[in-house]
Amino acid sequence: MKSQQHTDKLKKVIKYSVIPREKVTQKQKQIGDIIVEETGAYSMPHFVHGKFPQILKDAGFKNVIVENITPRIMPMLKIFYLIAYIPYIFIKFLGLQRKFVNATSAAVGYKNIKNSDYGRYNIISAIKK
Repeated sequence: MKSQQHTDKLKKVIKYSVIPREKVTQKQKQIGDIIVEETGAYSMPHFVHGKFPQILKDAGFKNVIVENITPRIMPMLKIFYLIAYIPYIFIKFLGLQRKFVNATSAAVGYKNIKNSDYGRYNIISAIKK
């Protein structure tokens, strides 16, 4: 008699999420559009808070757990912000945000996340049978 193998598999992903587009300011929409278009992250606006865990549940995953790790990521984002801030002043003045999307993301993204629930970094774990 063969022993039954354990077939549950734990999956973990790190995934960002954002607030719904209708809840962001016009300025946040403009910068968000630049970031999405210039980085090719076209799925970003669709991963609103709580949506990815629901997609996993709909796909048959069980025990879906979301851990918001944004507070642990903020020190790194602050360093990126401090590095990018002075160059970003010139980038913005010259209208070159699309050409320097990483500096734009660092300078603007940090403030958006710090001052609102604009974005989150999440560890999502789930079990697939």
